[in-house]
Amino acid sequence: MTTIWKFPLLSTGPCEIDVPLPGAIRLVDRDPATGLGAFWAEVHPAAAVKARRFEIVGTGHPVPADAEHVGSFVQGDYVWHLFELPEGPGQAGDA
Repeated sequence: MTTIWKFPLLSTGPCEIDVPLPGAIRLVDRDPATGLGAFWAEVHPAAAVKARRFEIVGTGHPVPADAEHVGSFVQGDYVWHLFELPEGPGQAGDA
């Protein structure tokens, strides 16, 4: 059985977040409890965890190369955009 978990976004720089599989991101928004960005993903609580790399980018700032846009959220006067970064050397999925 899957459930939805919240994952806080605590940094605007690149960060790594452990997400249980399947890890399908369902929403990116401002967390009303903290006022900070977060994403909500569908996970299987007992499943293996995958380290995924993300970066938050402000409007008008460069987008990381080969990154995939996941979603955006408004925080005050700013709009932030969450990108998932490609897997790097030494991460799961490398041959």
